[in-house]
Amino acid sequence: MKPTALLLLFLLVLGARAQDATNVSATADSDSRIELLESLYSSLTAKQQEVASLENQLKTAGNETTRAAISENLQSSAAELLELRRRFEESVTGVDHSLFVEVPEEAFS
Repeated sequence: MKPTALLLLFLLVLGARAQDATNVSATADSDSRIELLESLYSSLTAKQQEVASLENQLKTAGNETTRAAISENLQSSAAELLELRRRFEESVTGVDHSLFVEVPEEAFS
């Protein structure tokens, strides 16, 4: 065989092996992404149930002290729910939404 033909054959074999490695890597990435999405969805569902439960507790709370404590927990859980939704949406779409949120500039003194 000519050296050019050997080189071409070598490059073809090397390319096929690289493609196989890429396919294995892509499958592993896909599996880990699915696991991440399942975990985020599970957390999101649990947090939604927690918020709903706290809302019901707030409706039935008797005294003002209890209402204030439940309200504080509800606000915290609602903020966590929003963060989980944001993370879930970013994972699904692959887009960092913080790029589209305007952050107010702080003045230097």
